[in-house]
Amino acid sequence: MAAIARVRKSSLHNALEGLALTATLQSFPTFAAAAFLLKLVGNHDLVGDPGVAIFVAIASLAHALLAVSFPHLFKTV
Repeated sequence: MAAIARVRKSSLHNALEGLALTATLQSFPTFAAAAFLLKLVGNHDLVGDPGVAIFVAIASLAHALLAVSFPHLFKTV
């Protein structure tokens, strides 16, 4: 187990891992919840529109890219 802990990851590997985790665990639930809340309050433009799923996916990836590129702007507590 100690041998595994000593292996250092490259900065590219760290960036890709951060991008995937940020998009999956932080960005996607936030934008999906926002779209769901818009549907709940009665925005009829979103009903049955596949553009909502595309928006959630693209917004999640864009947020994750920005968070990985500029970590000093997206600090968490």
